[in-house]
Order: sequence, then C-alpha cells, then structure tokens
Amino acid sequence: NLADFAAMSLDEFPHWLQRGAVQPADRFFLAAVTGIELRNRITSALDHDGWRWTEVTTGSVELPVVASYLQLGVDRWLALQSAWAGLGSSCMVVDCGTATTIDLLNREGRHAGGWIMPGPDTAYAGLLARAPGLDRPRVSPGQSVKPGLDTATAIEQGLWLQQAGAVKMAFEAAVAAGWIERDAVVLLTGGAAGPLQSRFSEARLVPDLVLEGLAMAAVRLNQR
Repeated sequence: NLADFAAMSLDEFPHWLQRGAVQPADRFFLAAVTGIELRNRITSALDHDGWRWTEVTTGSVELPVVASYLQLGVDRWLALQSAWAGLGSSCMVVDCGTATTIDLLNREGRHAGGWIMPGPDTAYAGLLARAPGLDRPRVSPGQSVKPGLDTATAIEQGLWLQQAGAVKMAFEAAVAAGWIERDAVVLLTGGAAGPLQSRFSEARLVPDLVLEGLAMAAVRLNQR
C-alpha cells in the first residue's frame, strides 16, 4: 500500500526492522540503483534478522514493458511499467532526481530508449566544482523563466531552464523521428519533478511511478 510508504535513512533501517513494525510473514522486495556497499548494508540488515527478501532487477520478473537494453536501470524500468499500466498509450517518462532520465514508450508499449543527464542539484554541484567563484547561497527557483538579475538567481533559473529545455527538445526529437506520437503524454516523477513541472505545464506530475512499478513486480513475485 503506497499510503504506508515511509522514507528513512539507511542508518535507521536496522532499527526500524527491530521495532515490531514488520510481521513474520512479510517479504521484502529490493530494487537498488545504489553502489554495492549500500546494497550490502541493506541486505545484511535483512539477513541478520532472517527476513525474506527478493531483489528486483530489470527483466527479473515478467512485466508488460520489456527494456530496450538489459542494462536499463531498474528504477527506469519500473517507472515504465506503471506508466504503461496507467495510460496504455504512448508517453515520455521523465524522472528528475540525482540524474534526470527521459524514457520513451510508443503506442504499442515498446521502450524506445532514452537519455540520461545530471539532475538539477548534480548540475549545480558540478558547476561549482569547476567554477567555485560562482558559489552563492541558493535561492528559491520559483516558477519564472525570466533572466536573473543577480548571480544566484541566474544560476538557479539556468538550472531549471536547462532541465525544461532538454525535456522539450527530447519530446520534439522523439516525435520527429517517430519514436513516440505527437499526442504522447509526458509524465514527471522524482524528487525534483515539481519545480520542473512549473516550467513544463503540459506534463503530468506522477510522484510514485517507480514505487507503483515495484508494487506491480511484488504482486507478480508473490504469485510464484
């Protein structure tokens, strides 16, 4: 049940397991795009207390959308499942977080590939790493696309202009090439999707696409 979803730090996870919130019959499903060290910390906590868990990876369970390549990140693959289940039509899925990923689904539900670029915070950190003289206290991005009248605002507006511009360019390129149709729906998900939608109002905000896809995988795996 997505209503019961709760975020926690990795350090909190072992303590949460021991607080009695989990029932002996419960089963865990792990979809990880983190490094091996973080993944091992999670699985070690589960193994320590004898919990049942199953790892979900791209293609590890039969779901409607087949990845166009096996190395597709499991988060992107799961988001495509819930997007297709909810629409059943052509769409472009944009997941805006640490990275911003853009994936295409055609009218037949086939994954037509996608793009990966730095997310807004990652782009900001990369800019300051190469140009530390631009470091300023961050300002609210607001909803404007007007040019900034000070350095901090110019940087913040530029970050979001870059994100929205890339999404719009990807959409136009995909339609022109016939990878998706002109009436394809653009779905935004991820932690930074809200500010992006304010600059791309045609898109729909769907915060839980990845979790919904993971729930679909869990249902299939529980049927085995």
